[in-house]
Amino acid sequence: MSHDAFEHNKERMKSVQNIMLIQFDKDQVLYPPQTETFGQLINGKAVELGDTDWFKQDKLGLKTLFDAGRLSFHRIDNKHLEYSDDHVKNIFLPFLKKWQNISLTRFIYLRSNFKHLGFWGFG
Repeated sequence: MSHDAFEHNKERMKSVQNIMLIQFDKDQVLYPPQTETFGQLINGKAVELGDTDWFKQDKLGLKTLFDAGRLSFHRIDNKHLEYSDDHVKNIFLPFLKKWQNISLTRFIYLRSNFKHLGFWGFG
């Protein structure tokens, strides 16, 4: 990827209003689970996003979002994309309500049509 394209993508990321990153701690699809939230596997060791050099140097714009309170992290103690109605009520809906006034009925509709959402960002 060219430097210009990389910078363009960084600026696009920084323009997002809110991003929710979810890590499923018992994930068997992505390894290690930290990679679900932009963490890395370095020399066989899982490294959380906040401890990566590219986060600290704001290479993708995620640190800008985090510092502005527009990046939230959640961990769910389940397998890949397995979440409950309690997770919907206590994690997903509060996030969505920050972005726009969304009703539970509309969210259930979204959930039924997009069953495998692990990353939501709204710009």
